[in-house]
Amino acid sequence: MGSLSSKRHDEAQLAYPVIALGKSSTNLLGVIRAFGRRGIPVYTLSNSHPNTSCIRSRYIRERRFIPQWKVEDLRQSLLQFGEALPESEKIVVFPSNDVSLLAYSSVREALPDKFADSVPSRRLVELSLFKDKFYEYASARNLPHPKSYRMEFLREREDRLADYLPFPFVLKPVLSHSFVERFQKKLFEVRNREDFRRYSQMLAGLGIEMLAQELIPGDYYYMVYFYISKDRRTSAVAGFHKVRQTPADYGVGSLVENYWDEELVSRTMDLVRSLEYTGIGEVEYKYDTVEKQYKILEINARSITFNRLSAYIGMDLEYLAYLDAIGELVSPQKLTPRPVAARWMDFTQDFISLLQLKKERKITLPQILRSYKNLKLDGYFAWDDWSPFLHESCQFVKAGFQRIWRNSR
Repeated sequence: MGSLSSKRHDEAQLAYPVIALGKSSTNLLGVIRAFGRRGIPVYTLSNSHPNTSCIRSRYIRERRFIPQWKVEDLRQSLLQFGEALPESEKIVVFPSNDVSLLAYSSVREALPDKFADSVPSRRLVELSLFKDKFYEYASARNLPHPKSYRMEFLREREDRLADYLPFPFVLKPVLSHSFVERFQKKLFEVRNREDFRRYSQMLAGLGIEMLAQELIPGDYYYMVYFYISKDRRTSAVAGFHKVRQTPADYGVGSLVENYWDEELVSRTMDLVRSLEYTGIGEVEYKYDTVEKQYKILEINARSITFNRLSAYIGMDLEYLAYLDAIGELVSPQKLTPRPVAARWMDFTQDFISLLQLKKERKITLPQILRSYKNLKLDGYFAWDDWSPFLHESCQFVKAGFQRIWRNSR
């Protein structure tokens, strides 16, 4: 096991500012805290209202709003930051979600040299974000993955759907952010031909490309989170298991634990090497209980929602990316997590997941209590940064009362 190190020992000398991009989320909040706690000035550029929970962190020097992640708007906003920080020799840009990552990868070459980053190449960003490209790559490399078809292909064969995919199957967007913003979910589950026809009509004219994909049996998800330096001589890797997610069947991890699976870590690093990958990334797998094998679901070329859990076990990949961006990373290094059991929770989302599981009689009170063993971190709560947690708690309670009121009328 190694520890993160820089060429200079005094972190105060490394205080080039960071501009964190993204919407209000535990991902963005983790990024803000990763740098703010080290005395690094943090500025945010977000499409979320400045009053949202994560944008209230005390570690933010200045908050700026961008209505949409249009390439030219982003370029102008970053140039304005550059003008406001004339004394900074370097400014590190850190995208934290898909849409800001895609926009930044389009604009980075048009920015002055003082802007620095450790973002993967445009080719890798597109491979990770456009699911059709990724599954084509997985097929060409014979990587076990869920069987997938373009929705247009199946529309023309609607009377023979079961010949291609057994029910139930799922409909997933090729590029997720437009779909998620509109429908507030990651996918649609298709249980029969009528569902397929209904979703086809719902999506008609929206310009959202969709994939039809087999539903992998089982509920075990595993993630490998990693950083590969620009010179490919330094690597850091951590492994995680989703204990629960929201929604409970297909969603974002709401309770996550660290867990090292040597086979999947090795498989991931083989994939990373074949891609000539540099930068931060995550690969997600699901275990197929029928075929008795792990299948790759996706690759993300950005930080993750539970990035502070990675830091807790010694893998602060966001800081590693920062050091690499400013040329202060000691290389070569091979970093592995410290051997400690830890869990991370997003308390609002996990509560929703528990309600769903309880309603479906899939979890008991003793199981709930046992699941919080080794709980070390919450996505919002921090002793040194109270405001995001307090605000999120108030918003959560308010939303609950509003729902009760609506249902009682």
